[in-house]
Amino acid sequence: MERNTVLEYIRMVDQAGTVEEACEMAVEAIAGFTRFSNPSFFLLNPGSDSLELVAHHGFTPGTLSIPRSEGISWRTLEKGETALIEDISKVDDYLPGLEGSCCEINVPVVWRERKIGVFSIESKVSGAFSPDDVHFANLLAAILGSVIVHLETENRLSESLRSQESTARYRSLFLEISMEFYSMTDRGEFLERVVRMLSEVMKFDKVYLFLRETRNGPLHLRAYSGKDIGEKAIRDVVEEGRGLTGKALRTGEAVFCNDTSKDPDFYMDDERTLSEAVLPIRSGDHLWGVLVVDEYSTGAFEREEREQLRILAGITGVVLDNMDNLARIREDLDLMERLHEIIASVAGERDIRAMCRETVRLLNLGTKYNLVQIHEILDEKTGESMIIAGSHGEPLSAEYYKKQTSLLREGGWGLTGEAARKRILLNVPDVQKSEIYVAVSPMTLSELDVPIEFDGKVYGVLSVESKLPDAFQEEDEKVVSILARHLGALWAHNELLERTERQAMQDPLTALWNRRFFFDRLDAETSRCARYGCIFSIVMIDLRNFKIVNDRFGHPAGDRVLIEVASFFQRSVRECDVVARYGGDEFVILFPETDFAEASRIMERMEDNLKRQKLCVESVEVLFDCGIASYPADGKEGRALVQVADERLYSGKKAAKDNCGKGVAP
Repeated sequence: MERNTVLEYIRMVDQAGTVEEACEMAVEAIAGFTRFSNPSFFLLNPGSDSLELVAHHGFTPGTLSIPRSEGISWRTLEKGETALIEDISKVDDYLPGLEGSCCEINVPVVWRERKIGVFSIESKVSGAFSPDDVHFANLLAAILGSVIVHLETENRLSESLRSQESTARYRSLFLEISMEFYSMTDRGEFLERVVRMLSEVMKFDKVYLFLRETRNGPLHLRAYSGKDIGEKAIRDVVEEGRGLTGKALRTGEAVFCNDTSKDPDFYMDDERTLSEAVLPIRSGDHLWGVLVVDEYSTGAFEREEREQLRILAGITGVVLDNMDNLARIREDLDLMERLHEIIASVAGERDIRAMCRETVRLLNLGTKYNLVQIHEILDEKTGESMIIAGSHGEPLSAEYYKKQTSLLREGGWGLTGEAARKRILLNVPDVQKSEIYVAVSPMTLSELDVPIEFDGKVYGVLSVESKLPDAFQEEDEKVVSILARHLGALWAHNELLERTERQAMQDPLTALWNRRFFFDRLDAETSRCARYGCIFSIVMIDLRNFKIVNDRFGHPAGDRVLIEVASFFQRSVRECDVVARYGGDEFVILFPETDFAEASRIMERMEDNLKRQKLCVESVEVLFDCGIASYPADGKEGRALVQVADERLYSGKKAAKDNCGKGVAP
């Protein structure tokens, strides 16, 4: 349904003559696709610096204009991120829209970093919006952004045409041609039409279109009229940047020469050429290529000709961009149908093996892929792997994984190992003809293996097998490759999350809890004690003589002291106590269910034990000073208690008190 709705919207919006019409069509498409929704669209008005209502469906919004930085819509547009609000009542700056609204989706419409407007989609039904609704709204927003920019460009070009002081014949011709161009969908036919117009209608002697086939592809001669141009000349002007063509490509500006004999930048490939014009073909900031027009007479490009060529180059850029966007949207929709269920199912899975098991189950379900497996790569150089997920109609057992992994090891890791070692896709139409194939399933006749990689690391190989010969075509390669890329990103993301969570909670040097974790636990303990009337104490600790160790023996020696002291503190407390490195040579301990007096006795005992342990570096003995604060005697706010303990620590140090707790009783 999503695909049909999007394609129908693309078909309809192609007929839109104004931005407002395009917005109304988008709002109607969202209302038709998303259940229980009441969508509206607010367009950014740069003049008033506000969001103005231009389209709505099914209701009249309570807000028609939103000043800058007010409400959810402005926040969404400024961040450039879609916002799903499950409960409107919890949003302080909600502006009246749909009466009785329960939830809302806000989707920014942005095109190449230009902020255009915001979809506001509200519903009176709680929990009405699904991830599919959010995805569909984002897709419509991307299409609408492109449409609005191109409508504005078309309108500016039309205004320019109407205002130029050219003949009625050229005004009529350009308006007619521009409308024809915007309706064309075949790229090759369009380029030939541009060249014919320049050569047959405008009567220019030579016309060349140097363009990229894809958005980031190299420049090639795609269409021309007049004298053929040699390969050397093409290399010189396009690759080497010579001539007026090279100058236009470097500067991004149009170049007009009315006498080539007087221009040192002119590249001579035809001595008859006396005038030359080179115009960049762009859409927004993207350069598609250049239009080169040559004349066999001097003075060929006066004001009128220049304006006409600028208009035509502008139209060409917009049409190429439109065609590229439409092709990409159609391609994305085709792939989306195949991959949506799998990716949606595994995207939120934090366990890597569970993610792989669900992937192979869904990929095996109802497809020609008789056996689907994911191999975790243990060694990229050798291709050593371990099967961690597999399905041939039903999940495979751990015993199966072990047995098949053993077979692969004996056979040098087979095709999956080769795909991992070389980091390439392998499509083997007949496995019996492959010298490195290892028979995991006796029914397999063809096999497709795709590395699961991300940012230069191979995590695994997605392997699909079929009992049909030559089963995997280009479409299969495309689908499995895209899925493998998603799995690689998810795999890397999950590994990063695991590392980040560990690093976020632990001090990397001492392996104690870090300051952030300590304050989280302190806040939780404060809330618990406030609720149940419990007590706790905090001890701030500062190492004595640590600076001397660092200054005299260097930071490596200081690091060893910190590690030993941290281990000492950890061994000296209960399992329920929290020891953390606060920073530098400072530590902090949280003692649940412990009052001031008991905390003082614990710290005195710990200091005596440390003295007996004689933690020394050469002749320097490392001890500690401390300060204690207790809940609720010294305060009922966790952060304030830390401050009290810190002040008592430094008061004690200043008074040269060696024993913890002396003179610092509350």
